[in-house]
Amino acid sequence: MARRKERKTRDEREREHGDDAPRKRWHDDLKPETKKSVLALVLFALTVLTLLAYWGSAGALGDYLAAFITLAVGKVYFLAPAALAFAGVSLLLSFRKHLFAAAFIGAGLFLVSGLGLIELFFGDRAGGWLGFAINWPLERAFGFWGALVIELALFAASILIAMDIPLWRTKKDEEGVLVGAKPEAMSVALPMADIKEKGGATKRAEGATPAANGSKVTVGAGDGEEFAIAKRRMKSAYQFPPLNLLNDDKGTPSSGDIRANANIIKRTLLNFGIDVEMGEVSVGPTVTQYTLKPAEGVKLARIVALQNDLALALAAHPIRLEAPIPGKSLVGVEVPNRSIALVGLRSLLEHDIYQQSAAPLLFALGRDVAGAPVYANIAKMPHLLIAGATGSGKSVAIHSLLMSLLYRNPPEMLRFIMLDPKRVELANYQGVPHLLTPPITEPKKMIQALRWAVKEMEKRYEMLSGAG
Repeated sequence: MARRKERKTRDEREREHGDDAPRKRWHDDLKPETKKSVLALVLFALTVLTLLAYWGSAGALGDYLAAFITLAVGKVYFLAPAALAFAGVSLLLSFRKHLFAAAFIGAGLFLVSGLGLIELFFGDRAGGWLGFAINWPLERAFGFWGALVIELALFAASILIAMDIPLWRTKKDEEGVLVGAKPEAMSVALPMADIKEKGGATKRAEGATPAANGSKVTVGAGDGEEFAIAKRRMKSAYQFPPLNLLNDDKGTPSSGDIRANANIIKRTLLNFGIDVEMGEVSVGPTVTQYTLKPAEGVKLARIVALQNDLALALAAHPIRLEAPIPGKSLVGVEVPNRSIALVGLRSLLEHDIYQQSAAPLLFALGRDVAGAPVYANIAKMPHLLIAGATGSGKSVAIHSLLMSLLYRNPPEMLRFIMLDPKRVELANYQGVPHLLTPPITEPKKMIQALRWAVKEMEKRYEMLSGAG
């Protein structure tokens, strides 16, 4: 009781001092790839050990291990070391993604479904007691063919889970968007769930999505094509931050009665003598896009002039007209959703488009009206301007850009000079190893930093010119 009371007192004292973070473990500083490599090495060692035990070359303890495995798996002893090796291989193949449990779950399914199939075909405890425990209730409940279908499905699922292989990919997952849509139609990603400050305290990253308040955030961008180079990752001791620090997508968008809104749009335009044919509807995180095709001879300017009338009829403000939609002979009417979904930066940085891109300066912009991820390449932008009204999401866009670059490049490849006249926007990046200097807040020092940057730029131009 005294020891429990002392522990409780210590916990209360830590909470009072704001130290509510979990105590650091010895392996927290290891890279995820290192942890996976060690686990894979252990699994491969167990694989060899079980084989040696089968041949009687692992000593007395190995004999007990072989007897136990034989009792569990029956006549298919080699399926047990195969499952261990399968788990090790799946760990080594999952370096790009944070997959730990999936490797073991997949290997476990591989073992039990394989034993069940052996027991189903051969019987007489051919799959050991484990195979009998899996197959007997399935065969009694569904018969031979039903059990065969279920166990084959589990066997196939074990491979898909362990190797993280989808049966097919949707067009949206394969393509994504590279700065093809209008920036105003995008939902800007919310960067960090919590940004650590000095002393262990946390501060919520501020920002709002554009469609939440009807404002627009404008991002000047180039054509967004990828570099035609192989992705280069220089060797570095820099440990990239884990993606679980970031916010994931939250909420489900609700656009209301889609059919009723489409009828309102068509009827309103018809009242002004404009006949249209309604097309597809795309529900995005913050807005829903209704497409329509005007009748022949109708000028687009007439439809654009009725934007406020459509907003009044739909009881939604603001709405946006895209006339025409790029690449289509259609007009888009974007109506704010009744309830929006917050677009998290984590889902965008985990996407294959970002992970497999060859461009070191690729960053996430958000999602378009169809929910597809949108990325941009700074290397293809002669100039970049982030502008918009108060509360439109400029700060969120800046944080999204910075975090995207920090998750792609080590300090040896990328350096920042951050000028923060407001003194609050970039203070959270204090201590990031990519900074040439702490965030500068004094105007005089900002001028000096810009002069140094210009001189450095001229020096590099001279080096390039000298090298031909």
